[in-house]
Amino acid sequence: MDHIDRLLQIAKEREQAEAAKPLEQRKREYREEHEAKWLATEEGRLCKEFARAFQAYKDYLAQRMRDWRPGNGEDRDFDEHQLFEEMIRRSIKVKRECEESDRRNLERADWRRDANIAGPTALTAGRPA
Repeated sequence: MDHIDRLLQIAKEREQAEAAKPLEQRKREYREEHEAKWLATEEGRLCKEFARAFQAYKDYLAQRMRDWRPGNGEDRDFDEHQLFEEMIRRSIKVKRECEESDRRNLERADWRRDANIAGPTALTAGRPA
């Protein structure tokens, strides 16, 4: 039984050490561990290629801002460009939502850690949403 208790203690310590790491560090470590394998898949290669092309087009437009547009100033975009603009809007929205969710999750994790330090009765008092 002593061996099992020691293994459980080691697992608990590892879990606490992982939870104590900043979110950015956990993300970086995950990426370092899994990125090469993902990029070896067709999904990973296509996604990386798409992301590069997307960023190149975004940079191109930022530098040239509508120089290619002929005519009398009417805003008539190609369907592909409208899709690009919608993806930009949505990616900004999703990034903000993820950042907010991460912030709330970190607050909850901090609260749980602090409540565990204070004792089991603290788990029911002042819990964040």
